Amino acid sequence: MEKKILKNALRYIPEVLLLIGGIFCLSNELAGNIPISLISGLILFGVLAVFTLLIWKNKYYALVISIILSCISIFFLLAVLSEFSEFPSGSKEGAQMLLFGGLLFGGLFAISVIMPIKYFKMRG
Repeated sequence: MEKKILKNALRYIPEVLLLIGGIFCLSNELAGNIPISLISGLILFGVLAVFTLLIWKNKYYALVISIILSCISIFFLLAVLSEFSEFPSGSKEGAQMLLFGGLLFGGLFAISVIMPIKYFKMRG
């Protein structure tokens, strides 16, 4: 019984990670750590979209969300590579930015690939 509960909980890790990231960004804006902008509305929309995906479990809705996430992550991966090229050769700051940006947006891309595969394998 516990293995089944654990397996069901592990199934939703990508969505939970997206929700945690979105809520973290929104909480920083509301706490005044960073200025509120148009991006906060987009983040709020994304959090609500992932939350409704968890409720509805619709495979086509998951596909639309994952296509949007993959486009965003590819765009920002290219932006990180573009910024890295502006750092001097062998710069420690450039390597840190490349590592952090690659992990962050590479992870977002991985989530965007995993989500639709998972929902299309679900029965229902």
